[in-house]
Amino acid sequence: MRRGFNKKSGDRLLSIAMASAIVFSGWTSVRAGAAEPITPVINTLSNYAVTDLGLTPGKNESELNLTWYTPRNPGTAVVQIAEKSNMNGSEFPADKAMTFNGKANDAVPDFSTNKVTVTNLKGSTEYVYRVGDGTDEHWSTVYEYTTRNAEDYRIMLVGDPQIGASGNATTDTAGWEDTLTKAVEKFPDYSFIMSAGDQVNTSTSEKEYTGFFKPDALRNLPLAPVVGNHDNSVNYKYHFNQPNESAEFGVTNAGGDYYYTYGDTLFMVLNSNNMSGASHAAFMKEAAAKNPNARWKIVTFHHSIYSAASHSTETAIVNLRAALFPTIDELGIDIVLMGHDHSYVRTYNMKADQPQKDQIVDEKGRVVNPKGTAYITANSASGSKYYALKTTPEIYSEVRSQLKVPTFSNIHVTPSSIEVSTYRTDTMEEVDTYTLVKDKTAPTYTLEANGSAFADGTVYQDNETVTFKLDVKDETTGVVSQSLTLDGKPYQQGSEVDLAGKLGVHTLRIVAVDTAGNTLDTTLRFKVETSIPAMQSLLDRYTAVGDVNGPLIPQLKNSLDQADHQMNKGSKEKAAKHMQDFLKHINNKPMQGHISKSVKDVLTSDAEALINLWSKK
Repeated sequence: MRRGFNKKSGDRLLSIAMASAIVFSGWTSVRAGAAEPITPVINTLSNYAVTDLGLTPGKNESELNLTWYTPRNPGTAVVQIAEKSNMNGSEFPADKAMTFNGKANDAVPDFSTNKVTVTNLKGSTEYVYRVGDGTDEHWSTVYEYTTRNAEDYRIMLVGDPQIGASGNATTDTAGWEDTLTKAVEKFPDYSFIMSAGDQVNTSTSEKEYTGFFKPDALRNLPLAPVVGNHDNSVNYKYHFNQPNESAEFGVTNAGGDYYYTYGDTLFMVLNSNNMSGASHAAFMKEAAAKNPNARWKIVTFHHSIYSAASHSTETAIVNLRAALFPTIDELGIDIVLMGHDHSYVRTYNMKADQPQKDQIVDEKGRVVNPKGTAYITANSASGSKYYALKTTPEIYSEVRSQLKVPTFSNIHVTPSSIEVSTYRTDTMEEVDTYTLVKDKTAPTYTLEANGSAFADGTVYQDNETVTFKLDVKDETTGVVSQSLTLDGKPYQQGSEVDLAGKLGVHTLRIVAVDTAGNTLDTTLRFKVETSIPAMQSLLDRYTAVGDVNGPLIPQLKNSLDQADHQMNKGSKEKAAKHMQDFLKHINNKPMQGHISKSVKDVLTSDAEALINLWSKK
């Protein structure tokens, strides 16, 4: 089993000899867990061969689109795919595979384009697959494809491979292969690749398309293409199987606008060879309406409307910008990815065609809840052609560069952020990075009391002490301020609160603000009560430090003991009388020298509270 496509193919513009014999074949497959007969295949080819095999994202993360060339009239297009764990050595597990039929249609002379859609794929699963026409002798090499976590994933962004633009398709192909190889080595967990267009230099050159599809990575990673101005012919349609493609909006002979989702991200891809801004606006609004719960919205098209080289001031580009940005603003598009100008630009966040420089930036340098949209123009991923930057920087360009080295960008999407980091392939140095964060959630907290989680409404005895510990977190952008108050006064973290003399309900208020400005403001309560055991404990404490002394000690202890005895007998009335005796002892003038005023106040309050409690009917 090989990860890469390694079948040798000749010049596909040469005619293929056709056999006169007709081969008839059929079989039974396993699809979505159930046996299902497959339509028999009629094949007139004696030298069936698979070339230019490529993957494209499906409508969502559970689907995968495949396209490949074969000699004319293969009969049908078939894909078998199985979980890699079912492989037995190098033997493809046909008995456990899902089988999908597609269509084979005439393409360029002597060749057919084969297109199949695979569905019902599991997330985070390693698969093996093969393509063919359904006859046993015509299966391709076995390839690998791995689905990823659609909530936290990576995309490779490449710009203008444009195989053949240098005048040497072989050299351009080598540069293109080098970029994909190094990108995958650095980030082996990519979900798919996004190309900003101009896959080839001459739209009808099948030789250049063969160079484009040569990298092994394109058998393992789907590539979401954009129609570039050098791709704008029907050959593009032969090579790519685009999901949700519009037959109404953005249409040229290379196809129309299309969209797909991956997790909670909506990707909208525009064919900007059609310069009708109204058509693209209608498409974007329709796609967004069909996916109202998308957390992220990313738009891709070829003709950069915010670039820094020779195309940037062309009338058609300026007009396209004027036509597109109002809808991009209206829909709250997060990032727009483009190509065409063979240089790198990252704009300030743009809104109403103006840079929005007043942004919230967290301690990591990330833009928080950004105002406007970031536009990124990718440079060449193959090195086939570069354009010089204009001398005067544009008002919209935050970063602009011409390294004259192939580059790629790593896009990391999480539930709360999108990070775009760009690398040069000669040194693999990061040359730019931008992260946007969406944070609409207030910080969270945990509050401990005496080392255990505090529960709202907790009741304490007044002989206790309590120490609070507040921990506030904001996993997205971080906490910039926090406070804890007790009964309206600042509480010093970790300080001990003596509850003696504090009968009643008390209020804790927690206020915290994160970098995005989201505020946590919550109020909790606890109650302090007393009891005979609590008063006995307090009396022991005060006696130990001399706040109660002399003959008053046994008088108070006796009253509490008698009250406790009566309570144990169920006599609240008699217990209350003994508590009244307790008060008489405390207030006896000859005894005032044997008790401090503060302790007298505490014990008086406790005794009165119990008397009132016991007197209630």
